[in-house]
Amino acid sequence: MAINFPGTPGNGSQHTASGITWTYDGTTWKADGITSSYTLPTASSTVLGGVKVGSGLSINTSVLSMTGVQYTDTTALNAVSTSTHHGLFALLNSDGHGYFARGGTVNVAVTVGVDNVNGQATGVFYFGGVEKPAFYPINRGVTFIFDQSDSTNATYNSQAHPLMFSTGSDGDHNGHGHYMTGVQYKLDGVNKTMAEYVSGFAAATTRTAEFTVAANAPDTLYYWCHSHTGQGNSIQVNQGPWVQLLDKSSSIGELRNVDTTAPSNGQVLKWVSASNHWAPANESGGSSYDNAAVDAHINLSSANVNEVLSWNGSDYDWVANSGGGGSSLTVQDEGSALSVDATTLNFVGAGVVASGSGAVKTITIGAAATAPPTISWTLTAPNSSAYVISGDGFPTGQSDPDLYLIRGQTYNFVNNAGSHPFRIQTDGPTINGGTQYNSGVTNQDAGNGVTLTFVVPMDAPDTLYYQCTAHTNMFGTIKVLTQGGSGTTPSRVSTSATTNSIADGVADTITINAYKTYSLLKVQTSAAAWVVLYTDQASRTADSGRNETTDPLPGSGVIAEVITSAAQTQIITPGTIGWNNEASPIATVYAKVVNKSGSTAAITVTITTVQIEG
Repeated sequence: MAINFPGTPGNGSQHTASGITWTYDGTTWKADGITSSYTLPTASSTVLGGVKVGSGLSINTSVLSMTGVQYTDTTALNAVSTSTHHGLFALLNSDGHGYFARGGTVNVAVTVGVDNVNGQATGVFYFGGVEKPAFYPINRGVTFIFDQSDSTNATYNSQAHPLMFSTGSDGDHNGHGHYMTGVQYKLDGVNKTMAEYVSGFAAATTRTAEFTVAANAPDTLYYWCHSHTGQGNSIQVNQGPWVQLLDKSSSIGELRNVDTTAPSNGQVLKWVSASNHWAPANESGGSSYDNAAVDAHINLSSANVNEVLSWNGSDYDWVANSGGGGSSLTVQDEGSALSVDATTLNFVGAGVVASGSGAVKTITIGAAATAPPTISWTLTAPNSSAYVISGDGFPTGQSDPDLYLIRGQTYNFVNNAGSHPFRIQTDGPTINGGTQYNSGVTNQDAGNGVTLTFVVPMDAPDTLYYQCTAHTNMFGTIKVLTQGGSGTTPSRVSTSATTNSIADGVADTITINAYKTYSLLKVQTSAAAWVVLYTDQASRTADSGRNETTDPLPGSGVIAEVITSAAQTQIITPGTIGWNNEASPIATVYAKVVNKSGSTAAITVTITTVQIEG
């Protein structure tokens, strides 16, 4: 409610408005019955009150207006405290640009994190989540609070990382010392010296480096870690708290990271990574000719028929075509003319070699060298009963398959079988593995995640074996062949197996690795025994009740049987043909062994065979 009091009241004058009588006491008007003065509160976002009219503001007929803030030059502009006009805009008469007042304080959240550029273990500083920013902008006359309260500053890589300032990169680490003008360190809100800030850094809860930028601060400063090199970067110190706004009258040189000092005609701006700014430089890529210049250099007016363009040492000129000293060359496709005349001949193939350092080139076409392929197999093991082998030549994984290797070629066995070391050996399944075959083998007894490489020697035996050194059931046969060796005569091979420890007169069954089809030459026992060899397991089971004085029936699946009175070798004359008669034939001989030594013993049976079928 507005009340229009008389302009020159006397002491005791009265004035009535809206039914209320007011009396003037010589100093102020008071409503009748009120003895105290009323003070108008200051206006705010929640309180109705009075407004003080300041510089650039006026009130006219209940209208608040702003006439603007203008300064004649930058000296006058920067002389004004930003606390007076903080958050306002100003017009600088000397350049016609607008400016924004950035006063008070600026909080910068400092953390330490992963170095994604150089990968150093101690990490790097992050300002406001930005990794190790270059030319971080600050303003003279403004206080920047670099807040290191985040735990990464005290614990990253189990080390502390106090933030420091300097006039050179990495400060003390490179002999540049500390920049301390306007810098105040605080721990838990208490002022500290730089040394106290460092010594008490890790134990404090809040850690700040408060930097009030002096008017005479250098244009470039550096932030760095007191404990480690390479964690910080550069600081760009801008003119003052008044920040220039870009408008359509601004030039490109007013951008902070663009240097337009003394450019020459025709130069372009190029990025200089060392100083993190754009600078004038000559355009690379060589000079160019316009159409008129090309015509002038080619001298089209002087060209005649059948002349060619040739370089004379200083320019191009037209000269007679010498023809290369011979007749012209016609290129055809196996005697037929090409649909388009050829201008370039490409010779393709591993055996094509171009030689000659001068203008004359010699094309030599020879036989291409063909390297033998490297075969790779992957080993897995769902249990301890067999290796499952997959890869080249195995569309699906096979359990302990026979492997056929070529002499002179390379084979990789990638062991992904877990705790099943892979060995190549010369003998049959043996507890803890048999005798290593090491010629050409790299990473013998390969463990999980290791690749055994086997470059098969030219003198490798015809038969080798692979086995898990921890499990005798994980075992297979390696057949070694010669490239194109259809005429190679197989060599005789001795293989063996051992029974469990059995009492005298007790039978046990064993399996001996050999071939699918073979010629049997010898049977050897380590003690007195009755040994019977069979074509398949079913025949062995069916024959289990026959005694040694009874001959087997024809077609019963018995290949041969021998009775020895001690550790003996029985020669089979003539040699007997044996084979595996399972539904899917495998390189296995089934045997029954009866102990006749007179005491408990483990009997080893060795057979000598010649391969007929793998």
